[in-house]
Amino acid sequence: MLKILKFIPIIFMLNSCVSSKNSLINNNYSDFKKQNTFDYCSKFSYILNIDDIKYRKMFVEYINLDSNCKWNGLARGFFVSLFKEELNAKSFELVQRFDFKNVEISTYIIDNYFYVDIIDEFGVFDDRLTIDYSGIYTDEILRKNGMINNYKDYPRLDFNYNKSLVQLNFINSYFSLDSGSFRD
Repeated sequence: MLKILKFIPIIFMLNSCVSSKNSLINNNYSDFKKQNTFDYCSKFSYILNIDDIKYRKMFVEYINLDSNCKWNGLARGFFVSLFKEELNAKSFELVQRFDFKNVEISTYIIDNYFYVDIIDEFGVFDDRLTIDYSGIYTDEILRKNGMINNYKDYPRLDFNYNKSLVQLNFINSYFSLDSGSFRD
């Protein structure tokens, strides 16, 4: 009986970590289009095209990998590469990056004029990758953590992005079965 009581605080602690991560995923947006995405290594994954009153235009890809799978590189790196490829911009440069807790926020200047923020909120088996066209959501996250978004009021990129790492995984191998799972 005492052994079971020792595990109860651990379960509550782990449950609170999961709950806070899920709260980042389940924002209430005024207008969005959700499309579920599927791959042999992902579960419960989707993309969102958001046109919100508060945050304006954003694109979100939520990727939840199966525990038998692993990324073949950095999720944010794959996401940014695919975004750059789709933009077909003359220049695409990082101007600012913040890295804290399980969040990485990168601001890019495109064609030496337009700014866009890419946010990677990550866990052990999931990533929520967001393109924040207006910079409002980025600003909110940074202010909550005592930081400033230096590029929020600069000219912002307006683009209709709709690609998915999950949907393109079969072609580009962004993630795959972990070789350790073959030994079982």
